[in-house]
Amino acid sequence: MFLKLKKKKILLVDDEKDFLMTIKFYLESKGYDVITAYNGKDAIENLKESPDLILMDLKLPDMDGYEVCRRIRLSSHYKKTPMVMLTCSTDTKFILESQDEGISDYLMKTVEFEQILRTVKKYA
Repeated sequence: MFLKLKKKKILLVDDEKDFLMTIKFYLESKGYDVITAYNGKDAIENLKESPDLILMDLKLPDMDGYEVCRRIRLSSHYKKTPMVMLTCSTDTKFILESQDEGISDYLMKTVEFEQILRTVKKYA
């Protein structure tokens, strides 16, 4: 009898469709199950999929990534779910705010695929 290993689920949240689909297809090609959302409201609704990791853009059309993080952290089920912010900002204030909000890590949106994969493997 063979055991089927459960694929790790990643919730990927970004309002830039091309970026979102590129990262989704890349991560799926590496064996991950990727759930997508284009805004904070959809991200919160997609928590029912029980992601192992959340990759989220800081700037979303309906609320910023910090607000989404705060709302997700209200649920005891997701208090420890790793969240990685995706951003274009190089501001050190962003890094400090991210730590205060319970963000596990952050990635620059201009990062290479291999760095995204290393970060995903670290947390999922």
